[in-house]
Amino acid sequence: MILKATILLSFILVGCQKMNTNDDTLHAPMSVPVNLSKIDSRTIETTFQYQLLININLTLLEYDKDSNLVTLLAEDYEINDRTITFQIKKGIRTKNNHEIKAIDAEISLKRLIISKGSHSRLSQLLCSEENSPDCPGISSKNYELKLVAKKKSYIPFILNLLTSADNVIFPTTALSSQSPESKIINFLETTGPYYIDADIKDVNLNHFELKLNNFHFLNKDLPKSILYSLVEDSEIFVENKLNPRFNYIHNVLSVRIEKLDKLKDNDSSVKIYNTGPLKNAMIFTTQNGKNKFSSLDLLHHELSIKKALLNSKDSFPNIRQIQTEYFPSGSDGALRTEQAIELENTYNLALKHKPKKYPIVLGLFPGNYERYHKVFLNSDMIKTIKLTDESLENEADLYIDTIDTSFQESLDLLEYAKNFGIFKISDEEMQLYIDANSKNERLKILQNVHFNSLMAGYCLTIGSSPYVTIINKKWEAAPPTIFVGFPVWKITKKN
Repeated sequence: MILKATILLSFILVGCQKMNTNDDTLHAPMSVPVNLSKIDSRTIETTFQYQLLININLTLLEYDKDSNLVTLLAEDYEINDRTITFQIKKGIRTKNNHEIKAIDAEISLKRLIISKGSHSRLSQLLCSEENSPDCPGISSKNYELKLVAKKKSYIPFILNLLTSADNVIFPTTALSSQSPESKIINFLETTGPYYIDADIKDVNLNHFELKLNNFHFLNKDLPKSILYSLVEDSEIFVENKLNPRFNYIHNVLSVRIEKLDKLKDNDSSVKIYNTGPLKNAMIFTTQNGKNKFSSLDLLHHELSIKKALLNSKDSFPNIRQIQTEYFPSGSDGALRTEQAIELENTYNLALKHKPKKYPIVLGLFPGNYERYHKVFLNSDMIKTIKLTDESLENEADLYIDTIDTSFQESLDLLEYAKNFGIFKISDEEMQLYIDANSKNERLKILQNVHFNSLMAGYCLTIGSSPYVTIINKKWEAAPPTIFVGFPVWKITKKN
């Protein structure tokens, strides 16, 4: 889901005393404050926003730990030609006793369609007129939700998208109205087993709590609450062990790899779960950079930055393995052999290239700035600046950040890459991808988009690493290895 490494979330109580690990509460650190007014499936920008949404609200479908598509909020579904009919589970009630029905799903999906979330293409797949609240492709009655695809070939895309945080289902009682233009007015009313009993205000919170809805069908053996608190990175570990204040660290927290290695060797009270190499540390080109520099210039500077960081003992990036491609080797979308060879040859040529324009401005978010800027202090070719939203848009030519990838073909990931200018992909190419008649045809388009984006210098991968979940052994879980999203209600107390 990408996503700024510097804006990753998780939360807890202020000034926690030494934690009692025998209680029914998970205690977790967070590295930045959270603003509840920014949590909406229509505007997902960070991994933590994504994570919070799937912690408190359910999707119609989900992937299990073995990557099988299964029902969640839906009891069952059937496909008849272009129509998918979902039966919503009966008896799911919010904290305040509102029963979830198909209208809740209809309104939630139409909210997303009119604003077009950062990942979703449901409007294009379901509606005759895109971004219009009048979408006959989405309708409901009692517990039955009907989605009518514009083309039969769109159905696999729709089912996949319905597992993502963009498409979580909000109760209508959490919204200002039953109109698609409605706003989220509370997180007390949720379709998931957890809720947040706090007012939605445009303020940064240093701590907050997820509380368990004891009447929810998923509540068995779950933590009674999850307490998150803002802490400095240095407070998370004490003498190479997990700080006794905490018994849970979710995989979106940006923990340094060397800390994890020491934790694994020194703390027998916790278990560390790893995903595959889904977290890419990358160099991205801004529109400024694309306008000012040629592709060969961009590649030269990007490769020089990568080389300098990898050669720096003190500022080595937070990665497990050096990587060339955006998609992991062996995954859907990884380059074909001939493409990989041509890219490597182009990289070798770019390293020998002499750019006509320099210095190039490298933007670094505050955490990365402290870590990396000194590597370039004596460089005439690279000028570093500490990033703000304004300087990213107006001053930086390149910037360093992390973004999630996937082993599976994912329309929401491709949509995210397009919306944020990471991949060089046009609306026409996106439509060709969606309209392709077979997966092989789609993958060729995806490989070409991947290849052309790397060749143009839109992005360059420094390396990758897994996400991790750390849990005290008094709790158990089975996180999937090829998905970042792992809701807290998957964690249960050991008997």
